Amino acid sequence: MARLRTRYICNTCGSVFDEPVTLYERANWLTDKPMIPCEAVCPDCGGDDWEEAYSCGWCEEDFAEVDTVAGLFCRKCFDQILKERPDIVGGFIEEQKDIFAEYADEYLREEAKKK
Repeated sequence: MARLRTRYICNTCGSVFDEPVTLYERANWLTDKPMIPCEAVCPDCGGDDWEEAYSCGWCEEDFAEVDTVAGLFCRKCFDQILKERPDIVGGFIEEQKDIFAEYADEYLREEAKKK
């Protein structure tokens, strides 16, 4: 099932959250001017290194883009798909075929080294 809202993941602590916390500061400390937003941070650790999370199309867990295959599957699930159905690699989405094939080739080379 497709997620209806965007979630985010912190690259510092790994926390997944719905919205970053916005920090505010005064534009001028000598006046009563309103506070202005200055930075958005992770609600758990306060880190500013966060990004949109990708939801795995198989297990529906949230991951950073670097931990996904073409932003569609987590590496663990995609490896499982390769083991069970290597014939369907590239068939999920036509324009992603090269990315899937490249990852599959890398995976199969690693598996061959283990044997």
